[in-house]
Amino acid sequence: MWKAVLEAKRVGARAFGMFLRSQRSWNSKSLDDEAAEKFQSTCQECGFESCYILPHSPYLMNLGSPKEDVFLKSRAMLVEELGRCKQLGLTLYNIHPGSRVGAISVTECIKRIADGINYAHSQVPDVTVVLENMSCQGSTIGGHFEELREIIDHITDKSRIGVCLDTCHAFAAGHNLADEAGVKLMIDTFSKIVGISYLKAVHLNDSKVVCLPGDGVPCEQFFLYLPIVNAVLVRDSPMYRRDSEIPGQNTDPAFWGQHTAGYTVF
Repeated sequence: MWKAVLEAKRVGARAFGMFLRSQRSWNSKSLDDEAAEKFQSTCQECGFESCYILPHSPYLMNLGSPKEDVFLKSRAMLVEELGRCKQLGLTLYNIHPGSRVGAISVTECIKRIADGINYAHSQVPDVTVVLENMSCQGSTIGGHFEELREIIDHITDKSRIGVCLDTCHAFAAGHNLADEAGVKLMIDTFSKIVGISYLKAVHLNDSKVVCLPGDGVPCEQFFLYLPIVNAVLVRDSPMYRRDSEIPGQNTDPAFWGQHTAGYTVF
């Protein structure tokens, strides 16, 4: 696990995400104290603070599942994962909120998600659960900012809940991030509905799909015009874009890494 820290340092990253276990299995080996101490010492040597490391939950976790056995396994997994964060000295933990799998209402699903988080909070102190916005695909919860806000409203300890804004998911959900006005509108909407104080991280991801299929915004335009540098969230923070032909755009990853301190962008 400590090798992930070295790799992040090698590529000049200022923040990084990681899995704490196999992302596609319910079972995992316990984390021994020696490995945890090695991870923490490597983070200290490489200059990574806990607020710039965002572990991600396994994909099997579904706190919104209407099936009681899946819900209980997901809840137990969250408790175990928060315990790992605590052991590793990490303070943030990123989850996909969950899915109702077409069997229960959105309201019921949100309540189950919040119940699972509240239970995990009661078992493990100090670690903040970070909800990732989703792409409005299928029965997933979190594609609409109102759903994230409703989950937060049900959380007992609101000092330990936050949001990770994924640009790919936001784009697929209908936020036109290929347009400067669209970026600003998304940020304003997020601020009004969720609250900017809950934003803990950004997953700056490209998109393979169009913005609301049928609306005519092709994915090729996404990073070409994504004006994140002018947005309120990360104003004055240089970003690396895949298109090196953009006039005035510095595409040197080293330059990008040197100037993103203070912004948790993964």
